[in-house]
Amino acid sequence: MKKPIPDKRTFYRLAMLGRFGNVPNMWTSFEDYQKNGPHFDQLGIRCLIPGDKRFRPFVDSADIPQVLSDLRLFPGEFILSETLPAGCHKIQGELSYIDGRLTFYHSFVQRPMRAALEQGGRHAHGLQALALLRQYADPADAEMILDLLDEYSCGGVIETCAEITIKTVPFGIYPNRSMIVWELRQY
Repeated sequence: MKKPIPDKRTFYRLAMLGRFGNVPNMWTSFEDYQKNGPHFDQLGIRCLIPGDKRFRPFVDSADIPQVLSDLRLFPGEFILSETLPAGCHKIQGELSYIDGRLTFYHSFVQRPMRAALEQGGRHAHGLQALALLRQYADPADAEMILDLLDEYSCGGVIETCAEITIKTVPFGIYPNRSMIVWELRQY
């Protein structure tokens, strides 16, 4: 059991170091993105300020500086990330242990995760949750996410939660992988 992840800022810092499996390509500034690439037509903007809901999943890359200015987000307050159109999702949601039992709050709706869960979220527990994960994720991804949940267990009634999306196409920092870990949290 590792020390719990206290906040989004810590998660993204560790994710960029490769600690949580397949994550989207990410950058800490627009300048970093321009300098280091790879380059994409669209990016997502994720706010790192606790409780802040400023999030833009599909922003044309050329518009990023203006959108950051409009959102009043400054370096250190956001992450830019690779994104794919919502139509590329197989399944997405929040995977966790609740009272020691695997739970998958998931959706098949083709929208960004928050909207997809609000519109079509369903709960699967125990073997049903495990079966869904194994049906849609490749075996290496399923094993990896379950290992991460075990490794970052915090020992509470509600354990660590992994926000994941399983895509229909390879995506993220690892070639030929289709499951993305968006967040691993206890906060």
